[in-house]
Amino acid sequence: MEREKVTVLVVEDDRLSAELIKRLLARADVADFAVEHVERLAEGLARLAAPGIDLVLLDLMLPDAEGLEAVRRVCSAHPEVAVVVITALGCDLAVDAIRECAQDYLVKGRFSGEELVRAVRFAVERHKVKVRFQGVHAALRQATQTVSRLDALEGQVREKK
Repeated sequence: MEREKVTVLVVEDDRLSAELIKRLLARADVADFAVEHVERLAEGLARLAAPGIDLVLLDLMLPDAEGLEAVRRVCSAHPEVAVVVITALGCDLAVDAIRECAQDYLVKGRFSGEELVRAVRFAVERHKVKVRFQGVHAALRQATQTVSRLDALEGQVREKK
């Protein structure tokens, strides 16, 4: 059976944390993880402009963006990509990030390789489901509008008779 391939962009200004994430994902036996690393949000947004990233592991304290600002910027510019927040900050901010658009969060220094792999894989799958749901919802909305227009036209035809 072919293993799942997941490309992860780590947006983290702490090189040691980024290296730890790379090593933990490299050890995973459930998927092939390709990991890219940038230290600033601007670099991450530039990389996301090109295709190929499945998930962003996003630090909430970057030199060029802090807190929910970073999450909002990634999600608004690239809604097609799943986001998992990594933070040393309190969980309230991480929960707020999930309310914004992130699929999960991890607290630095408190997650194992297994927990990292689980969070990444589940976030990618949850995001795929969300995108499919949004597509179905948009198609349903469009169909409903079409039916409403047809009903209106039918009413106009009846009035003319």
